Amino acid sequence: MSNRKKAKQAKDQALPFLDIDQANRVRALMREALAERGLEVTVFDDHLRTDDGREFGVWNVAAKCHAAGHSDAIWRRVIADHVGKLMAGVAAGDPFEGLSQDEVLTRTYTRLWEASSLPGGAEHYPHLEFAPGLLEVISLAVPHGVATFNADRVEQFGGWDLLRAQGLDNLSRRPVEQIERFEPPTGGAFFVSRGDSIYTASQALLMPHFGYAVEKSRDAGLGWLISMPNRHELCWHLISDSTVIESLAGMAWYAQWQHVDAAGPLSPHVFWGTGHGYEQVTGYQSNGDLRFHIGAELERIIERLEPTQLSPGVRRASEGR
Repeated sequence: MSNRKKAKQAKDQALPFLDIDQANRVRALMREALAERGLEVTVFDDHLRTDDGREFGVWNVAAKCHAAGHSDAIWRRVIADHVGKLMAGVAAGDPFEGLSQDEVLTRTYTRLWEASSLPGGAEHYPHLEFAPGLLEVISLAVPHGVATFNADRVEQFGGWDLLRAQGLDNLSRRPVEQIERFEPPTGGAFFVSRGDSIYTASQALLMPHFGYAVEKSRDAGLGWLISMPNRHELCWHLISDSTVIESLAGMAWYAQWQHVDAAGPLSPHVFWGTGHGYEQVTGYQSNGDLRFHIGAELERIIERLEPTQLSPGVRRASEGR
């Protein structure tokens, strides 16, 4: 096999669900679509940047292309539609301009963001760390998507505490689109909330009460497992019996699968929560193999539920990282 053929088949580092040629084609089509609207850009692996500093990420549109098939004509349509929506948002100008305090509060939501993907850097946006790699921010619903409150906007419209409380309340009132219970063949079970809303995964901010409402249970004294592979899916398992290990294994597989080529990726990991923060319980070795890391407190809970040894591949905290 020639080196040229190998290069064509290699996966793109920034867009790993596409090979190098496919990823470069997405970037080229994005550049063309923006040029047609009068914007000249510099192309980088994961984004395109205008001379005035505006950036356009390529992951989401690449994921849409990947899901649509491999026809160049289809990709052109997908990218044209994507860029059209971006430009509509730009043309709309400042999304906060002309809004009253009450109008802003009505359209305010808390939302999860992947920490490294906030435009311009997370330091520009008031936030809380929800879980390793994931931030809770305050957003404004706008006709063509969502705008994130920067520090000036947070101060202008009442401060963090007021806006966060309103954002959580508004989030709790959003309809639940679809709930599915997964029972992996290896055992255990977990629930998935999914939908087209960009706030679906952010329902994680409502746990464990969101889980209670679905499962008709109020027993979360041992905590819960949770994953948010992309902005359209939330997965969870309320810990109550020895199926926790099998459920964790199933959720880890699902999170990795649904994160790799999804629009709006958040995290490929599973976390354990008790209402006092989240602990990451999955990770990946340098060769890409999935690993589990169970901390001492969660280990004690599992051993109380399941007296046998932990399943193969699940290591105790004492074994190190």
